[in-house]
Amino acid sequence: MKIYDYRGKNNISGPRLREARKAIKLSQEELAEELQKQGIEVERDSISRMEIGSRFVADYELIKLSEILEKDIDWLLSDIDTGEASEAGAETTAEETAGFLPDEQNGLMNDYRPLDEKPEWFPLESESDDEEF
Repeated sequence: MKIYDYRGKNNISGPRLREARKAIKLSQEELAEELQKQGIEVERDSISRMEIGSRFVADYELIKLSEILEKDIDWLLSDIDTGEASEAGAETTAEETAGFLPDEQNGLMNDYRPLDEKPEWFPLESESDDEEF
C-alpha cells in the first residue's frame, strides 16, 4: 500500500476541517454522527485523526464534509499556513473577479455557448481527410 505524505501529514484538509467544525460548534462526535447519517462510517477518533493529519481523507468523505460544514471544497483544500482562501469557504463571484480580468473578458464568466457552436478561436476544420482532432 502506498503511503501518502505531504509535509509530514496524510492530508492537507485537517486544519480547515477543524476550523470549520469549531466555527459551527460541532463536536468531533457530532460530526461523525452527521457523516454516518450520510452513509459514511467513521467514528470520533477518525475525525480526530483527519484533523491532525494522521488519516487520509477520501474524496467522497471530503464532499460530504463540505456539505455538512457548509464550506467550499477548494477552501477545505487550501493551505491554512499561507492564508489562502481566508474568506472561510466563500465562493468567488464574477463581480469580485471583474477587476482582475482584462476588460474584454469581464463578462465571459456568465456567458455560455451551446455545445454545437464552436468558439471563434477554434481551429478550422482541415481540408485533408488524414488529420483528425
